[in-house]
Amino acid sequence: MMRISKTQADVLFLLYAFEQKGVQGPIPRADMLKMINKQRDSDVARSNFRVGCEIMAANGLITHYRDRSQKLACKLTDFGRERAGVIYGERTKEGHQGQGPA
Repeated sequence: MMRISKTQADVLFLLYAFEQKGVQGPIPRADMLKMINKQRDSDVARSNFRVGCEIMAANGLITHYRDRSQKLACKLTDFGRERAGVIYGERTKEGHQGQGPA
């Protein structure tokens, strides 16, 4: 099982949170990077974010899409949803108790 970095965990958390709010489509990567950087003292570099997303896609956690404006967007796979659900549960203290770290 691949090790998930803090930034990758943030992406999985955001994608899962959007799904929980009923958002069905892929989420633009640039929007997620902005959301993540708003919560950080120092920004995540765009190139590091891109590589982290590509690694998650290669490991079957997310899939990439181009949205209508040709911007890259991401969506959870079923496998990614399982991992993201654990992260979401740990961060929100809802469900998934006792399943250990992601």
